[in-house]
Amino acid sequence: FCGSEEITAGERYRFLFEDEESYALIIKNVTKKDAGTYSVVAKNDIGEVNTSCQLTVTCPPCFRKQMKDKIVMTDETVTFEVEAEGKPTPEIKWYKDGQLIVEDERIKLIHKDEEVYALVIEKAKSEDSGSYSCHIKNESGSQSGFGTLTVNAPPMFIRKMKCVESEEDEAVTFNVKISGNPKPKAKWYISSFLVLILRVVIRVS
Repeated sequence: FCGSEEITAGERYRFLFEDEESYALIIKNVTKKDAGTYSVVAKNDIGEVNTSCQLTVTCPPCFRKQMKDKIVMTDETVTFEVEAEGKPTPEIKWYKDGQLIVEDERIKLIHKDEEVYALVIEKAKSEDSGSYSCHIKNESGSQSGFGTLTVNAPPMFIRKMKCVESEEDEAVTFNVKISGNPKPKAKWYISSFLVLILRVVIRVS
């Protein structure tokens, strides 16, 4: 029996009788669906006995649902989700640009149910952009999945212009520092007129 279902000889199941007291059940090409409780019942006119055991089928981990690339704005919540199966249950590790991810106040590693795992990044920042991977492993093997996160942000001045006082014929430098994704393009104006003349050197850092 497998569970409560009686096993009959067929293409995958064979019964062997080695001698008058020795019997064997052979299962060919075992799959994870064959895992379960097996039992044998022996009886005669005097009575019956039974014994049982557990069959555990190990298999390497695999993804039933892979990671997907994400594009978000700053301050949004990002969720990378995978479905992974394997026997024994695989160990899950997440990486960003090859570095192991650990939980903190913004980053959560969630095991939603038996086979669903998620990496959640709250209040996404531009520096969260990069290549992410999920590595699943058990004693039978390992596999990795990959996804890219792009965090877009509007232009913002990290360092603004400062007023300058200069003598005539001196060189004047205005410095600014700008962040944003995609990378912003800067244009300079003098009293609302776009700067195009060649004697003005523009440097943006």
